[in-house]
Amino acid sequence: MGGGPRQRGPSTLSAAELEAAVEAALNRLFAGDRDDVPLDELVNALRQTEPRAAAAGREALVTTLDAMEAANKVMHREGRIHLI
Repeated sequence: MGGGPRQRGPSTLSAAELEAAVEAALNRLFAGDRDDVPLDELVNALRQTEPRAAAAGREALVTTLDAMEAANKVMHREGRIHLI
């Protein structure tokens, strides 16, 4: 029953923060001469640069990619992400 600070779990990212993290990771992954990036590679890149985004889970990442697709930033099909 100590009076010390409570430990909190990792904070979650807002939709805008998650999109910014995904966009930054994709910019790094597409820096070379690539046509597409597998979703697994995006998740691995996020684990290295923004673990909170990776911890959001695949469903949240797919939702983010859907929003980015609606904004004509990317296209994703069958686990592969393409820049538009």
